[in-house]
Amino acid sequence: MPLFSSRPQSNTTPNLTFIGPDAHGTIYIEDARGIRTPFFAVTVAKHSKPSLSVNRILPSGHQAPFFTSHTSSLSGASRINLINRASEIKVEVSYEGMQLRRGFHAPMGKLGWFPSGNSGCNQKLKDKNATVLAKLTANIGHSKEPRLELLVPCDDYLVDLIVATGMAVYRDTVKEVEQVGKVSKVIGGVFGG
Repeated sequence: MPLFSSRPQSNTTPNLTFIGPDAHGTIYIEDARGIRTPFFAVTVAKHSKPSLSVNRILPSGHQAPFFTSHTSSLSGASRINLINRASEIKVEVSYEGMQLRRGFHAPMGKLGWFPSGNSGCNQKLKDKNATVLAKLTANIGHSKEPRLELLVPCDDYLVDLIVATGMAVYRDTVKEVEQVGKVSKVIGGVFGG
């Protein structure tokens, strides 16, 4: 059963929508009627490699390894190992103008996740022509669950690339927001804020 819709849709209707991870580390796929099905199980390790491990939840309830990821604390680059594809993706941090970019190579050329909005928590995945392929809405620190929407028809490999890099970008963004919060608390304590 394919994971994607090959029929053309407008950018306002995502081809696929993933919701989560929730408090239990589950990511759901949501259909057009809003019905959610558990699809991925996420494990985050704070002090070991890989720092992020994601398994597919099979219809039987068993889990199959999907990908692992680890982000370098020095360069900010992430190494993603797509287990079922036996391939590694390197997501590199750079700046395009004044805008942060997390870029990686795909069969159709270089793709990049860019912050969307003021908080930097929301991200858009763009190709070299600035076409938005997916968007990640992540209200970190709020009760609303993250949403990853694939906006264009994709083959299974591109779905895997978007989901894996999107989840890694989300995890890195969560870590960055947590670090900024800690620094702000220390500065506030020093200056009596």
